[in-house]
Amino acid sequence: MHAEWETKNYDALLDRVTKGQQWHFKLRANPARKAGVDKGRRHRSDGIVGKVQGHVTASQQLQWLVDRSVVHGFRILEDEYGQPNVVVKERHKEQFKRGGATVTLVTAVFEGRLEVIDTKLFRDALCEGIGRAKGFGCGLLTIAPETRSNAE
Repeated sequence: MHAEWETKNYDALLDRVTKGQQWHFKLRANPARKAGVDKGRRHRSDGIVGKVQGHVTASQQLQWLVDRSVVHGFRILEDEYGQPNVVVKERHKEQFKRGGATVTLVTAVFEGRLEVIDTKLFRDALCEGIGRAKGFGCGLLTIAPETRSNAE
């Protein structure tokens, strides 16, 4: 028996997103930077030389997300101590062959709370993803509404 896939219209969620909303989020990403000079240089057609390197520490990975949040229309909410309300987990270095070359990805899963600060940019992030390696399963930002228990 084959599993049947169900798809749902995403427009209903996108239409509900407004500035000021707070959401729980999860993101599996490839937090990386382009190094200016490195032994393993990467040549591009535009003449720029550099190598993409993954951030390896949890603090580097968290800073990568914080640095990109505003351009994607959100800000990371802070905890009661003024720290970003994000957990960085499932940190891995993955290597595999593709077209005869070895591909190395450093991945991390981020879970936390955010606030929408620009509706259009945030909707774009939901539809287009964040960061590199989207073709390898990275970049998908998922959100869930804030819930409050009656005990609070």
